[in-house]
Amino acid sequence: MNDKICFIRVKKIEDYVFNGIRNSGFKIMIPYTDVNLFRRILREIWFGLKLPFRKIFFNSELKNIKENIIIIKDPLMVSEVVEYIRKLYPEKFIIFNYDNRVSMSIDPEKIRKYCDEIWSYDNDDCKKYNFKFSDCSYFDVYKTEINKNPEYDIFYIGKDKGRMKKVFEVEKRLNEKGFKTYFYICADREFLRRTNKNYKRFLPYSKYLEILRNSRAVLNIVQEGQTSITQREMETVFDNIKCITDNKGIFNFKFYDESRYYYLDGKNYDGIKDFLNSPFKPVDPEELEPYKFSNRIKSMLKGRI
Repeated sequence: MNDKICFIRVKKIEDYVFNGIRNSGFKIMIPYTDVNLFRRILREIWFGLKLPFRKIFFNSELKNIKENIIIIKDPLMVSEVVEYIRKLYPEKFIIFNYDNRVSMSIDPEKIRKYCDEIWSYDNDDCKKYNFKFSDCSYFDVYKTEINKNPEYDIFYIGKDKGRMKKVFEVEKRLNEKGFKTYFYICADREFLRRTNKNYKRFLPYSKYLEILRNSRAVLNIVQEGQTSITQREMETVFDNIKCITDNKGIFNFKFYDESRYYYLDGKNYDGIKDFLNSPFKPVDPEELEPYKFSNRIKSMLKGRI
């Protein structure tokens, strides 16, 4: 299967998705020639102003894709890349895969005519834009063991995405209740870090895993209106770490159990202590198999590979 698929995705420093795809045995390529922040900013300005010769920023290796299926991941992707790939490979099967909600990414109408399918993990976006639903998956290459005596009760690490004010409010309430927390918020883009003193540098994923191993629970604060299952909630069942979430969709998740997930409605902080102290009910590993990244891709491409 792996030799028939090529992924295309922007790679940030110690990018857990990029590395997760590669370490799962798939071929993956970067779309741009950026080697430093200056060139990346130059490219974004160039594209923003719609200046000519934009192809000079494209990775020349894109011309050497041998695989028959190309999956383009959305972060920092522009429609010109998708159009370029289609012109290079008119006969290949091209998929655009949203890892973010459309509101935080590229307009689907700019890429639809260049793609054979568009996938998203977000049910609402799938219904609104007529995408193919691709259930959230987990890179089992990152599976980790929680320490028996973790340092933190609850941790939150993530980008702002309009959630910072709410995240800080939750942190304040948790600290007032006596919980030991670790909160780390990044800007949506690294160059925006200087616009708010509360933003921190992007955290290497190895550091994220270190904090996860040393915590009793992960906090998940979703974007306004989001109900689809996210990576944080998948970590719960794969890594056996409790999850506190404001995602209303958690009750419809196949693996929902009161021992694993605590729905935070903004008022029920008093129940968190009992939740953290209650035994965790693990999920049978066989039930998790379909949610592993490689198996999810295989299922989505059934009949084509």
